[in-house]
Amino acid sequence: MMTRPGDEPDRRGWPEVLGLHRPELRAWALYDWAVSGWQTMILTTLFPVYYYEVAGAGLPQGVATERFAAATALSVAVVAIVSPVLGAIADRLAARKMLLGACVGLGGLATAGMSQVRPGDLTLATVLFVAAYLGASGSLVFYDALLLHVARPEEVDRVSTVGHALGYLGGGLLLALDLAWVALPRWFGFTPEDPTALARWAFLSVAAWWLAFSIPLFRRVAEPAAVPGPGERPARGLLIDAITRLGGSFRRLLGLRQAALMLVAFLVYQAGVETIQKMAAIFGREVGLDDLALMTT
Repeated sequence: MMTRPGDEPDRRGWPEVLGLHRPELRAWALYDWAVSGWQTMILTTLFPVYYYEVAGAGLPQGVATERFAAATALSVAVVAIVSPVLGAIADRLAARKMLLGACVGLGGLATAGMSQVRPGDLTLATVLFVAAYLGASGSLVFYDALLLHVARPEEVDRVSTVGHALGYLGGGLLLALDLAWVALPRWFGFTPEDPTALARWAFLSVAAWWLAFSIPLFRRVAEPAAVPGPGERPARGLLIDAITRLGGSFRRLLGLRQAALMLVAFLVYQAGVETIQKMAAIFGREVGLDDLALMTT
């Protein structure tokens, strides 16, 4: 049977089909897979329940919830204030990968440290959560900044979308694995005497997942060259130049009314969504949902 032009089967591999046809594109997209495991397990499912049930054990009702909400608010505020300045400094110094690595290291170590939280260790749990949150959120600032240097203008939308999709897949896969581990440990030949051991091992798996799947980005993605902004002088301090760069960005944004309104609307929307994501598990525990229900809904 003869085939007409255009009817030939697509023999491209899956990377080419997805638009990840260069190693640096695949490495960049894979980081979303890496960090989304942390977001799923630590930010929205397992750790909030562990914080409430174990770290907050013995405290009056509501204390752990209030502390978790305060820790989350503090983390968000610090990221919002510090990230733009660090981003501008990273551009000036050509240090995006270095700062990304510092954030991954901070977040990964803090997440691994969660395995040491025992009943009543609310202060330790709070400090580790804030450190891990700052590491994860900070890493995304520098990760996003690398996209325009990895992908060509016509590739940006597709690569960004595929990376986001890989994040959902990675986060969902790690959630499924750790959910099976926590709910059905005998499947893995493990019967712990300490009921908190399963969750603590799961925290170690999150840290290992994040760190391991971050490696391709550091191996394959090159550090972009520094590009001084207009009006920056080598003799001036980095902080002054960073503030100057940010000021120029905000002035340009104010001149784009629709873009400014869109960003404000997005911030309000995102704040609401993230509040629900971060507090839903603790709220569910307070109204009586069991662990399995919390982790699967």
